[in-house]
Order: sequence, then structure tokens, then C-alpha cells
Amino acid sequence: MRLALIVILLISALHICYSKEVFAVGDLHGDWKAAISTFDMMNVIEKGSNPPKLTLSENQTLVQTGDLLDRGRNGLQLLRLSMYWHKHHPDQFVQLLGNHELMNMQRIFEYVNDEELTPEYRSIFRNSSSSEMIYLENDTIITTIIDDVLYVHAGLLHEYAILGTEEINQQTKAALKSKNFRHSLLRSSGPLWTRKLAMKSCKALTKALKAVNAKHMVVGHTIQKDGVNIQCLDETGHAIILIDTGISFGNKGGIKIVDGRYLHVYSEKKGTVVHDLEAKKTFESVVDRVESAQNRDEL
Repeated sequence: MRLALIVILLISALHICYSKEVFAVGDLHGDWKAAISTFDMMNVIEKGSNPPKLTLSENQTLVQTGDLLDRGRNGLQLLRLSMYWHKHHPDQFVQLLGNHELMNMQRIFEYVNDEELTPEYRSIFRNSSSSEMIYLENDTIITTIIDDVLYVHAGLLHEYAILGTEEINQQTKAALKSKNFRHSLLRSSGPLWTRKLAMKSCKALTKALKAVNAKHMVVGHTIQKDGVNIQCLDETGHAIILIDTGISFGNKGGIKIVDGRYLHVYSEKKGTVVHDLEAKKTFESVVDRVESAQNRDEL
């Protein structure tokens, strides 16, 4: 009886209280098998579909925070999957640009896997009219805000945040199309490269978030060996959520944020843990979160 009640409450929470669910996955770095396994673990793809099809409902969005390319052997395959999802799910899939996509656009192939670095691979990034280059220049973005949560590859410092997300995306797109790789947004302190906020710079985080009227920030880029890492929440009430778990190294993980408040952390090794970013509480499972809400008459 108790189990049945919990299930009913859970369904109620998912379909009534939850108005928006945003899934996010960090750096994939050319590891097709690990990437698909991660998406499968998060229940965002149709099992056995080829190419993998997203199974998102209208109130769900998937954000990939960049770095599809380099290191692994299947960077192009992952890039083309991103292109496929963008074509078929334009309102539910967001592809952010990472520094490794940028390097390939600059024809810096230092980190490309030897097995993938073929003449065809080089020609794709040397040809501005290739479908892959057109996609990277036109359809990927640098940053987005959904339900008061900002998503960006590496981090967004105040000096860039004051521009606003729309201006950041427009300026970067123009710079990429004109091959202006010296643009300030593409430099080491910019949103594709900086590691400052990942080093628990809580004051800098708060300053940047206030500039764009956001509460929290989700980033990849800086590997978290122990899985998804939440910083600064206790100190400031604003969290930076680091989601580069090193998927290509076998540490599969990702997140889902519901209503900009409930952070579900997925981990192949640790299972799913739920954090209430507003109440600053952690639950061992979704069921625990529902039971807690029931006790507070929140359902």
C-alpha cells in the first residue's frame, strides 16, 4: 500500500508539479559507446534505435555542453548525431559549442584521435561549406538560460555576462563565420576556455549570474573525477554545477534540472541523487524527494 501511494505521488509530481525538465550532459570527446550508454542511462533515447532517437516530451529539453570532438575515435559520428537531433528536435535539443569544436574549426588537429584524423576529416574542417562546418557556425550556441539556469561550456565571467546571452551568441557566431578567432569571446578567459569559476570562485560566480538574472550555472570543460560537483550553493545560494564527469574515461554521468530547482544527478556508479537547490537539501532518490514534499504539503 505504501509503495502504491509513493508511485501515485511520484507520477503526480512528475506530471503536475514539474513544468520543465532540462537534461544536460557534458564532454563526450569522441566516445560513441560511452555517450550512448549515458543517454540511455538518463532515459532520453529510444533503446535500439539507429540513429538514436530522442524520446523527450514537449516539456523536456536536452542540452549538450560541448566537446563532442577529439580524443576518441568517433567525434564526427557524435557531431553528426547532434546535427540529426537538431534537425528533428529543434525545440528540444540545444548544442553548445566547446573549445574542442573551436580548435577543429581553427584547423588545430592536435587532439584528434589518430584513427579519425583522415584526409576526409581534415577536408571537412577546411571547407566552410561542409555540412558540419555550417552546423557549427550557424546552429550551435555559446550559452542559454532555461528556468533561471545558465548553461555554458566552460563558464561565463562577469566581463562577458554583461553583454547578455543573446549578444554573446550573436557576436560569437559572427566571429566564427568571419574566422575572427582572436575575438575576446574566443580567448582564454572566455566562455569556451575559462576555468576560474570551476575553481570555486563563488563571488565571481554570483557577480556573473546577477548580470544575466540567473540563479545557477551548469558547465562542462573541467573534469570532475568524483562525478557531478555542486559548488558555492551553501555560501551564496547560487550554484555552479560541474558536469564534465569524464564520460570518455568511463565515468558516465549527467543531470536533469526540474523547474530550475530540483537537480537530479545521474551516475552509473552512484545511482541517482536529488538535490533541492532552493532548500539546499539532498535526497537519495526521487522517492525520498516526493515523500519529503508530501510531508511539507508541497504535492
